[in-house]
Amino acid sequence: MSILDKFNNPEIKMSKSHKALVKYIKENINTVAYKSISEIAKENNIGEATVTRFVKRVGFNNFQEFKLSVAKEFYSKFDENIINPSITENDDVVDVAYKLVKSSVDVLENNLKNIDIDKINKCIEYMLNAKKVYFIGIGYSGNIATEYSYKFMRIGINCNSFTDGHTMIILSSIMDKDDLILAISHTGNTKEIIRASELASKNNTKIVSITSDEKSQLSQISNISISYVSNESLFETGSLSTKTSQTFLLDLIYTQIVKSRLKESTNKKIKTTKAIKSSV
Repeated sequence: MSILDKFNNPEIKMSKSHKALVKYIKENINTVAYKSISEIAKENNIGEATVTRFVKRVGFNNFQEFKLSVAKEFYSKFDENIINPSITENDDVVDVAYKLVKSSVDVLENNLKNIDIDKINKCIEYMLNAKKVYFIGIGYSGNIATEYSYKFMRIGINCNSFTDGHTMIILSSIMDKDDLILAISHTGNTKEIIRASELASKNNTKIVSITSDEKSQLSQISNISISYVSNESLFETGSLSTKTSQTFLLDLIYTQIVKSRLKESTNKKIKTTKAIKSSV
């Protein structure tokens, strides 16, 4: 059954808000897969929970699955937009700069509103008590994993990063209960990350995930899943929006750890800085 057929199925009971969403999606079928759940909710003056209930009512597990299905079914109607959808060909440099800044500000504000403080604090507790922390990620998320492993290492956290699927799977199979994996994946469904996390979990290794989809496969495996808001379009891989969200959460965790042991963190940062300078 096609998505439009599901919308028209009389057996699916819909509320007034859901019927309004059907009308909105039909009228915006060429762009709806590029939009975040928060954008769709805002444009329809409803809550994000209403959108989530709607996509489940028409047969999807989550909003991301719904968007991918829309893209697949109506692929011929889509432009392969690889930049922020708000930017047009006629925008000059100033317009583009303004729109990119606005997009980043909107993302940060949305993340601030949706942040789960308990999960952040639990992640900090895990990191401070872990024998070793392994940052893992593939592609653009792998770059973030490498950057933040280095950053935490500079303040004395025993950590390393792996962006090669083969290596992370080998290592995860021999981790133990005193280790911690911090897995970064935008979709939460990257197969190498899933496999590594599954193997580590069998050894009672704690898993903390940072992903945009709190109902993803990775989130279900994790002891803690810290989700973020991103307005990245379907084809806009590695967007500023996603990087901003990921770095915001990791910087928050980093700052809190520094605060919790300020003298020790400061001394180790000074030592590592001096060591680097003396080697040049």
